[in-house]
This record gives sequence, C-alpha cells and structure tokens, in this order.
Amino acid sequence: MNLPNRTFSQICSFLSCFSLLLCGSIPSNASPIKKRIVTLTTMSSDVVSLITSDSIVGVPGSSLINGNRVYDDVVRISQGRNQPDFEKIISLRPDLVVGSSGFHDNVLSKLSSLGFDTITYQLNSFDQLQGLVDDIASKVGVDSKSVDSLIPSCRYTNSEQGEPVLILASLKPLISPTSNSWSGSLLRHLGILNLTSTLNESGRFSGYTTISPEWIITAKPPKLILVAFQDGDFANQFKDLNFWKNVEAVKQDKVSTMPYYGLINPGSFASINAACKILRSTSS
Repeated sequence: MNLPNRTFSQICSFLSCFSLLLCGSIPSNASPIKKRIVTLTTMSSDVVSLITSDSIVGVPGSSLINGNRVYDDVVRISQGRNQPDFEKIISLRPDLVVGSSGFHDNVLSKLSSLGFDTITYQLNSFDQLQGLVDDIASKVGVDSKSVDSLIPSCRYTNSEQGEPVLILASLKPLISPTSNSWSGSLLRHLGILNLTSTLNESGRFSGYTTISPEWIITAKPPKLILVAFQDGDFANQFKDLNFWKNVEAVKQDKVSTMPYYGLINPGSFASINAACKILRSTSS
C-alpha cells in the first residue's frame, strides 16, 4: 500500500520523536515552570521574594509591604489586620498560598478544600523560621537559604550576657513575652535574659503572660523595653501610670522603645536584623 507523502512524513516525524524520548536525547535541564504564589503575611512575602522574586502575585497590604518598591505592581489581597479577600486570591489562580497558623486557618482550609496547594506555618522560634524558608524552597524546587546569612546581626550567643530585660508589649493589659513567643526566642538566641521567660502563659495571646504592676515593682527590672505598635510617643502613655515611677528601670532611666516588627512580629529579615542590633546595644 502506498501512503500519501504527507502521511508518511508525519509518521516518520512521530517515530523520530518517540525514539528521542526513549534514548533520552531531549534535554532534561529545562527551567521549571514558574509558580504563582500568594503570600498572606509580610514574613512569607519576604521569604518568597528572596527565593524566587518573580513568583509573587499577591501580598498583604501592610506598612512593610507598602513601603517596599519590590511589591509596587503586586496585587494586595488584604489590608491591615483584616482577613484576606478569598475571591481575590482565587482570581489570581495561585499554585501556592502561604499563611500563618491561627489567623489564616479559615481561608487556607477553604483553599485547600478546593485543591489549592498551601503552606501553613507557625513562627515562634528561629528553627521555625528556617523551616519556613526550607518548605517554600522545596515547594518551588530551588535551593534553600540559611537564615543566619540573611540576618547577620542575629548571630547566636550561647551564654546569657548583660542585665535582664523586661519587655512590655501592651499597656492594657500589661503583657510580656514568655519563652514560647517569637520575642522570647529572639532574646534567648541573643543570650539576653528575659525576666518573664519562665512564667505561665495567660490571657488571649499565645506565648505571652499578663503581669501586674505589683509584679513589675517586685521584679525590679534593671532594663525595660516598650513595644511601639505605631508612630507616636508611646513611652509617655506609661508615664501616666500611678506605679510607673516606682519601677527600678524607670528610676535608673533605662527604658527604651522598640518597633513592633522584628521584636513581636518578625515582619521581614530586615526588621529582624534591625531588632537584633537594638537588643545587642540595649543589653551591652
């Protein structure tokens, strides 16, 4: 039987390609398909931007994000402490969505039930931060990075140095971090003694304990760190408290203020590194 020239040519072409596949002659080093990633936190945004900068298609709207030109053309899927916009995330057709345990459980559960790939993480220690970097790198198929190389000011110190520190993360109620919080882990990593590290957690914030004015006076903290959640003279709000002048650190004029990002909420590698610089200078 004589085949038409066109049909014969198509068959030969198919057999040739099939032969190449069997023999492994087609190059196997082609670049992996770029993933579309939506990040629900500033920290996960920073991790993704360092690992695969052109993969982010959606980020939260926060001061750290909005002040970074890297994200100028990236869609905002939330604003402030509001929950992410579920429909907007869906419209971005993400291959991966990364969010934090607790606050994003609901939206991540819905996305997972629809077949979207997700990463849920908790961040209360340096080990968990490295784990987040490793997990995201694994998902996108690239080499991971060492957290230590990204925050050089946070080098590990294996012995406690300097005077103990009391961190007040809120005014009403008065709360302070235990060892089970990010800030508690940060102090421990830097070898700084945290006066509330061994207290039992209490109140509605996991990793924190509620303390009384009497406890603060009795503990006689040699150094105080107040957490500023926004711009303004945060320290003056404490000065109006009746017991404030009786606190040891206040008497010795050893009260300092630190930003929320880096100390309480990791925020980004830059904010963590900046927090470590301040803590080292405070403890020296």
